[in-house]
Amino acid sequence: MSKVRAFTILEMLINLTIMSIIMGLIYFAYASFVKQVINYQVSIDEQNELTTSYVQLRTDFFNAERIVKSYKGFKVIPYNNKEIEYKITDKYLIRRQVHMLDTLSINKLTISSDFNIITKEDLITKMIVETTLFDEPIEFVIAKDYAPNLKLKL
Repeated sequence: MSKVRAFTILEMLINLTIMSIIMGLIYFAYASFVKQVINYQVSIDEQNELTTSYVQLRTDFFNAERIVKSYKGFKVIPYNNKEIEYKITDKYLIRRQVHMLDTLSINKLTISSDFNIITKEDLITKMIVETTLFDEPIEFVIAKDYAPNLKLKL
């Protein structure tokens, strides 16, 4: 009589246990990798949004003929007279231009301005924006140097 060679139930259970442990480790490694990739993407998006807002704010200041302080914000008046309105809330700096609306999360905003006696406008000369990036506080400074004809009127 020939003897049939096969695995016993005990050998199959041990094999199944070992394979389950290996598959669990592979799943854990994959899940950790995916989580790191998602966190990295979120941090890159956060950095890109802050950089875009900073560049836009600097461009608005640079292209402005004057920046007039208002009750809850300020207006950027460029040479082409297409006003850009900024509104300041407790947590956000909101930029509105025609049909576009952009926001920047802020912790604190400090504005320096000079009052122009002739035009009766409060012109912003410097702004310090404090915000967070990667859960770390950062600040950036934006200044406006006005044309001589407006400086003489200050």
